[in-house]
Amino acid sequence: MKYLHIGIENTSNIGDEAITFCIRENLKNYGVEFLTHSFNFCDSGTKFSSSFKTAPVYSFLKRTRFIKALYDLFFIPLKNYKSILAFLTKVKKVDCVLIGGGNLLMGLDLVFPIQIFIYTVLSRLLGKKVQIIFVGYGPFNNKLSKALIDRSIKLSHKVIFRDSLTFKQSKEFNNSEIICDPVLFLSDLKLKDTIEVKPTYDIGISVLAYLDPKIFPEGSEHNYQLFINNFVDFVNQLSINKSVLLFTTDEKADGSTLATIYSKIDQSNVDFRLPKTINELIEVTQSCRLITSTRMHSAIFSLSYNVPVVALSWQKKVSALIQDLGLATYLFDINEINSEQVITTIRELLNNEHANKEYLKILQQSKCLKKDTYDKFFLNLNNYSNTIS
Repeated sequence: MKYLHIGIENTSNIGDEAITFCIRENLKNYGVEFLTHSFNFCDSGTKFSSSFKTAPVYSFLKRTRFIKALYDLFFIPLKNYKSILAFLTKVKKVDCVLIGGGNLLMGLDLVFPIQIFIYTVLSRLLGKKVQIIFVGYGPFNNKLSKALIDRSIKLSHKVIFRDSLTFKQSKEFNNSEIICDPVLFLSDLKLKDTIEVKPTYDIGISVLAYLDPKIFPEGSEHNYQLFINNFVDFVNQLSINKSVLLFTTDEKADGSTLATIYSKIDQSNVDFRLPKTINELIEVTQSCRLITSTRMHSAIFSLSYNVPVVALSWQKKVSALIQDLGLATYLFDINEINSEQVITTIRELLNNEHANKEYLKILQQSKCLKKDTYDKFFLNLNNYSNTIS
């Protein structure tokens, strides 16, 4: 049985890179024969020259979803025609296509929905089996994105969702199951040039450009600035008699927000890092006694290396991850960032050895339960043709 894995590569989002890395390393470790292909979404989608962006027609296109959707339906495949041709060359050599993982089944724009739909349809037309693996589901900004994703799921032989909430939301698809995010077991893999780091900071805090209108469709400049001010207060409270490290898991998306926050805080006990690779993010994670996460994969990296996490959730996928691990006590809405309860919970985990041990005990039990199902997925790939209709 030979596979073609389509994953996210060459992006500033270290979490997405790590998912692809974990999947491919496990395929190698279990002796699965496979080829690779990439989604490179940084170079996808509707892009315009700077001169065109000043034209009235651009503003009209941007405001008119229907017209922009038609534009994307034509130009996304056109701009990716070389990648599609390369895919066709590769897919003819394999028996099954693996698409994922990560937050691919979402529809903030049409970039992922169109690509996934194309790869799924072409694979089925060529008589290949298709699995969409280790993914979330949603959110969707328009009906066309959801329709393309839903059709891709129905055309697939199997879909593996990575959290229980997504799985429940997608219960109308009878070809689905749940297996955790691959990065949760990143620490089980051997990475080159990884250095074991002892904790030098009390608290690590991942930074997210929450409600920045350039990233969040529902955001606004006003609410973004309010969030930054709350984040500054949060850091200033935690850095009293504690060492704090601010960091990003996606420098392109969140780097400027980190710089803004750092310029406004009391810097006496605070440092920052902008990791660019999986290894660098591992070192950041291990250098902290506790992580306060905003980005989902800042939490998953930390949990993989048994560093306690207090999660600030901005999306249901983050909440589902923490709840599935039995750690809901340490989960808060991101809008509560500087509430007394969040601060108290962080300090309790830092200062109370018993609370810390109980946290790690629950984490280890949950990981052990999930590891068996995770390993079986890769173990069974070579027998896939015998286990699926």
